[in-house]
Amino acid sequence: MNSPTGGPELAQIVTVRDIGEEAQIARLELADQARAIVDRMAAALESVGQAMRSLRGTPSAENVKAAREAMATVRATTTGHLDHEEAGLEPFYLEHAHTPEMKAMGRAFGREYKPPEAGTYFAWLQDARQADAHSGCPQP
Repeated sequence: MNSPTGGPELAQIVTVRDIGEEAQIARLELADQARAIVDRMAAALESVGQAMRSLRGTPSAENVKAAREAMATVRATTTGHLDHEEAGLEPFYLEHAHTPEMKAMGRAFGREYKPPEAGTYFAWLQDARQADAHSGCPQP
């Protein structure tokens, strides 16, 4: 394929540049989406904080209801995001778990998270897996 102003090399450069620009646009769109998700989670957390402060200040049925609704919103927002992340990353991770890059990542996480932080994290994971066992318990 020849470009209008040059040989095949120029046409290849133009095509590669176009692909690079498309990739950059896609990265920017993903970054915007990620910021929007983080903003939604932050707004939901702020709403929970406000609802809980109101409940603590005035423990009324109305404030209990508002706190419950705020917790449901933050749970739905955060869980939806984490479920999406897990669905997208888990298959990729499992497929590439044996690679040197993934092994290096695991070692890096091991250096970053010391036993107290790792213990809290794994307790949180374990608690989430046992959510069905806690389904009869009142939710926070």
